Amino acid sequence: MWHKWYSSALVIMAAVMGLSWLSYVWLDLQIWMLSSILLIVLVASCYRLLFGVAVVFGELVIGSQGHLLGQLRLGLFLVVFLAGIIWIIRERRVALLQTRYWKWYLALGCVLSIAVLTALWHGNNLTYLFLDLNGYLFIAMIVPFTQALRTETDLKNLLAVFWAGLTILFIETIVILFVFSHQAAFQYYLPELYRWLRDFRLAEITTQENNFTRIFFQSHLYVLFGFIAASLQFISKQSHRLTIMALGSTLLLLFISYSRSFWVATLGIILVLSYLAYRQSRLWGYLGTVLLSGVVGYVIVLAIINIPLFGTGAAVDASSLLTDRTDVTTDVGGGSRLALLQPLTLAALQHPLLGSGFGTTVSYATQDPRALEQNSDGMYTTYAFEWGYLDLWLKLGLVGTLVYISIIVAILLRLWYLRDHSIAFVAGMGVLAVGLVHLFTPYLNHPLGLGWIVLATAIASIYDANS
Repeated sequence: MWHKWYSSALVIMAAVMGLSWLSYVWLDLQIWMLSSILLIVLVASCYRLLFGVAVVFGELVIGSQGHLLGQLRLGLFLVVFLAGIIWIIRERRVALLQTRYWKWYLALGCVLSIAVLTALWHGNNLTYLFLDLNGYLFIAMIVPFTQALRTETDLKNLLAVFWAGLTILFIETIVILFVFSHQAAFQYYLPELYRWLRDFRLAEITTQENNFTRIFFQSHLYVLFGFIAASLQFISKQSHRLTIMALGSTLLLLFISYSRSFWVATLGIILVLSYLAYRQSRLWGYLGTVLLSGVVGYVIVLAIINIPLFGTGAAVDASSLLTDRTDVTTDVGGGSRLALLQPLTLAALQHPLLGSGFGTTVSYATQDPRALEQNSDGMYTTYAFEWGYLDLWLKLGLVGTLVYISIIVAILLRLWYLRDHSIAFVAGMGVLAVGLVHLFTPYLNHPLGLGWIVLATAIASIYDANS
């Protein structure tokens, strides 16, 4: 059954990526493609809600900002939530209310409501308010997720969808890296490929000072979860060739993402997993395998970008791949984060307890070329910030932030209690990973991070019921 779900999900995801490209080429077809997909998902979800939940989860893994086909993520959210309500009426029970977690989500809902009222009180821009709040609304997926996911078999089927999505991400990332590293060979295709990835907000393609092309999908967050799953499989002495391949492939993608936030989270996760490996007498074997996989991945990246196709290659120096990204003082992105830190902290201190609400803006000076194009002095005003927990403090206040973090910690501790179940352990480590990434790159206010939190809650509720 696992292989059937994996192969089916792989084919469907590849087809959706193809449709996404076609909708870019023939934009008039997009609305018809989107409507057809949403209708199919609604019918399938009414037949079996797990199908709809699997589609929502799969879209998170490959969809980055949710615009594979126009407003696909928003559409899936609406139809699957509607299907969840239909199933509640049909079964005459609300599965969420039969768990211990409904009170936590009610408390989070109250925190978000207060942030909306606070924003209105302070007269924040309504458009910014909605855009800011919009990401948090994904927590409502807890209703269909808990309604659909009931057994460990359901979780394993969803895990198959997860690995299918990572397979698509791996192929996409490697192909895009190769193409953009050999621009002379693919010069006729690059402009359209770049515009598709940019306009549909699938990936960020940026050329670094060392001539390395950074390929960053927001969905690469889920690669970190794949690394956790592969690591646990190895540590639990269930390792085989596929496990080693998964471990190496996830490390390869995390490196290509060139995301310092992901790198920091990966190191933190390796530290925790090393303790588990030590308890299982697998410490040196695990660390050695991770190190070897990292070195092999490093060499593979160098090979991909420097292959002299038609006499051209990126000609990237091996040492610069690390040194150019680890010096935050010379990197534009790192410099912008540092420049934002003081203004953001001062803004949060203006209303420290209850916050300033959603849509609050902060202005700061940056050397980011995009900001310099708008203002020669580099002043940039935004409502979206890289420092995740400062963003929470600014908008939810200290009270709301502590409530939110307490809920995340409570879910994490519950999954740690259920750690004898491997899926629960992976879910818990994934929650920890999201929390670590959120330090520098916000995901706890985004469907990608909240989607994992919702799934982790559903996983905990299943094992709670079984125990």
